[in-house]
Amino acid sequence: MAAYSFGYGYGLQRRRRRTRSPVAMPDPMIRLDFAHAQTAPLVVPSTGTDTTEWRPKPGEEPALVALGEGGALQFTAAQILETAATLPAGPFTVLMLVKNASLDGQGVYFTARSSPLPYMLWRGQPGGASLNAGTAGNGSRAVGGTVVPGVWRVFCVTFDPALPSNHLKVHMDGEVVAAADAPVWDPGGSAGMMINSIYSDTGTGDGNNMVLAAFEVWTGALAPALVAQRTAQVAAEAGVTLGQA
Repeated sequence: MAAYSFGYGYGLQRRRRRTRSPVAMPDPMIRLDFAHAQTAPLVVPSTGTDTTEWRPKPGEEPALVALGEGGALQFTAAQILETAATLPAGPFTVLMLVKNASLDGQGVYFTARSSPLPYMLWRGQPGGASLNAGTAGNGSRAVGGTVVPGVWRVFCVTFDPALPSNHLKVHMDGEVVAAADAPVWDPGGSAGMMINSIYSDTGTGDGNNMVLAAFEVWTGALAPALVAQRTAQVAAEAGVTLGQA
């Protein structure tokens, strides 16, 4: 039913509906800039609020490849990219644009290092095709979605300990595919973050054979609508179509 009000001197007038302003995307802590990465040795800058550079271990350097107007990194399962920047305890979001070449390797995409194992996103095992996210290693995790080799996907994990339940959510291509309760990780003894590995050791092979075209981290849990929005944006920025080669 339409809403009306009396306007002075004009009789009945239709009342205008108020529209909500869209929620602004917060600035990320980490946003890797592959377009301005240096080679020999590889150094990848971050344009987020933390500008600490990301580097590989000697002998574990992924290849910088062209993609659209920017670039991407091509990893084997044994190649690592890491930083000294530390993800604080509490809520977080990790979002990445990935194309797996295979399901070989242990399938780790991201780790915030500490002992015992902390915040993680991984496939779980060689041949494993389900995304796993956890805040305390294998102890508490959300599992869902299907990783398909040869096609572009946006993987995202959000963690909000302020929620009454389902603190941890796994998103694939902008849709929530899994949720679970999870504890806040104690960052005592933490040391940086890694892409494509659990441990900062040579030749462990616990990562993925993949191309990584976007990697972003927030120190807050993005709402599902913002995850979907950023998912579409990173795919468009890379010039790729999700679900296709």
